[in-house]
Amino acid sequence: DMPFLSDNRNISISHSENLATILISEKKGIGVDIERINKKVYSIKSKFLNQKEINYLSGDGENRKLTKAWTAKEAIYKALRKPGIIFSENIVLEEFKNEAKLGIGKFISSGQEKTFKLYFYDLDDYCLTISEEV
Repeated sequence: DMPFLSDNRNISISHSENLATILISEKKGIGVDIERINKKVYSIKSKFLNQKEINYLSGDGENRKLTKAWTAKEAIYKALRKPGIIFSENIVLEEFKNEAKLGIGKFISSGQEKTFKLYFYDLDDYCLTISEEV
């Protein structure tokens, strides 16, 4: 179930190991995700990335970039608040560098397209991403 607030503000919650984050906003179309960087993300990359994303995320710093991509797609998913989304097909990330602080992601499905601004935060061994529909 998606969290909600009785005063109609929007909320998004995420946690990874000992860290948690909560985003509360008057705006709709917001989401947040935090993940600890680990090698597990490498083994599941084909489940959440398309081939173009896999290609540009490969190489130096791959685990951090893959984790950043995972948090971006999770944050967009949370902002959309709808079931049945296939991350590798319906959520597409524009190319970004490992040190990027901003990015763009799109939700594409059945002729519908929504664009999201992504805010990347590197927190030691964690990646945190906030998505905001534009």
